[in-house]
Amino acid sequence: MKQITLVAPASPINLSVSEKENIINWFNANGFQARFAPHCFEKDRFLAGSDKDRAEALNNASADEETDIIFALRGGYGSPLVLDKL
Repeated sequence: MKQITLVAPASPINLSVSEKENIINWFNANGFQARFAPHCFEKDRFLAGSDKDRAEALNNASADEETDIIFALRGGYGSPLVLDKL
């Protein structure tokens, strides 16, 4: 089963517990093992954590030998702010 790490390189994700479970269950039902990266749900002004935190989540997902796919949940203005930290 392919491992997907869900990241938020810009804006945070605002989901209820049941919505989070539904997303994970959908991926599982379609042959993937999914997990949310840290900081997806944090708020630092209008972003999902600090630039450092969001870059760290992307770098960790990229370096994780178990992660086959990195899936960006949200993009936007905050995404380019982490490029120099990747």
